[in-house]
Amino acid sequence: MVIKPYEGCDLDTGEPAKEIFCHEFHHSKPVWDKNEGKNHSYCYEVRRGTGIDGKSDGIRIHGLLASYAHIHYNSSPLWVDFLVKSMLNYQIRSGLE
Repeated sequence: MVIKPYEGCDLDTGEPAKEIFCHEFHHSKPVWDKNEGKNHSYCYEVRRGTGIDGKSDGIRIHGLLASYAHIHYNSSPLWVDFLVKSMLNYQIRSGLE
């Protein structure tokens, strides 16, 4: 699977938007609640693979990012830093220790 982040999808990894090589789940499909199926935005354009709907992947709802893509570390080394920063920011905003 190959994905590319959409412009403006609040994923500040510190890298310019580029193609990212991934692995994706193959044995499941999303099931939408008909009342909430449009309450999200996508973060990735699928360049090779299936993603969620054949052209997009990475649903972003509030602080959650759900994706069929498993990003390979060597394809985007700053991704791990982005995830750790996001978790620490959430911890601070939530008052958790």
